[in-house]
Formats: sequence, structure tokens, C-alpha cells
Amino acid sequence: MSEPATTPEHAYPGAPTLRARLTLTILLTILLVLGGSALLLTGITITLNEQAAELRAADRLEEFDTYLSMRADRLILQADNYSEWDEFYEFSASNTRPPDDWLSTELADWLPTRSNVRTVLWTSADGSTIWSMGSAR
Repeated sequence: MSEPATTPEHAYPGAPTLRARLTLTILLTILLVLGGSALLLTGITITLNEQAAELRAADRLEEFDTYLSMRADRLILQADNYSEWDEFYEFSASNTRPPDDWLSTELADWLPTRSNVRTVLWTSADGSTIWSMGSAR
């Protein structure tokens, strides 16, 4: 007669040994941990990249807003200058002294502060004085 089966290999021919099962379990656990870590790191990387892109976009938007503000200031200054000079040319062409409130608002009050001008002599086309300021009086 044959000897009684005392080990699992003999009891169940073809069945994996305890060592093989433990090795397989450890390998599957390692693969699961590595796969989960990779997914977690991918998610973190995507989130960080999105946040960095949002910060860059916000910075660019702020730069563009500053640029538009500077351009708007220049355009306002140009519009102010042209609107004031249109009336100036009309008074000069007609050899007419503007009303005192116009002179105060359009020339005397802001000209010295905006351009540091202290003396102004405004003459008509024929050379007669329309208005003067400072030492030109």
C-alpha cells in the first residue's frame, strides 16, 4: 500500500503550496498599493496643474486689466485735450475772449498744475491778445 498523504501536495495534487499562496497574495497587495498610489498621484498632479493654470490665467487677466486701464487713461487724456482745444480754436478764429468761467475751468485752473506752465500768452491770428497768464500780462 501506499503511504498516507501527510502534506497538502500529496492530499490535493496540483494545489498551490502555502508559500505560493502567500507570495501571490503579497504580490497582488503590492500591485494594488502601487496602482492605487499611481491613481492618487495622478489625481493630485491634475489638481495641482489646474490650480497653477488658474493662477497663471488670473495673473494674465490682471496684467491685461492694468494694460486696459493705462490705455483708457491715455484715451481720456486725449479726449480731454481735443475737446478743450476745439473750443480754443473756435475762440481764436473768431478773435473772441472766452467767458471767464470757461477760462478758469479750461485753462487757468488746470494748466499750471498739469503742465507746470506759469506763463501763457494767447493771441488771435491777427496778433491781438485774447488772454494771458503769468508774466505775459
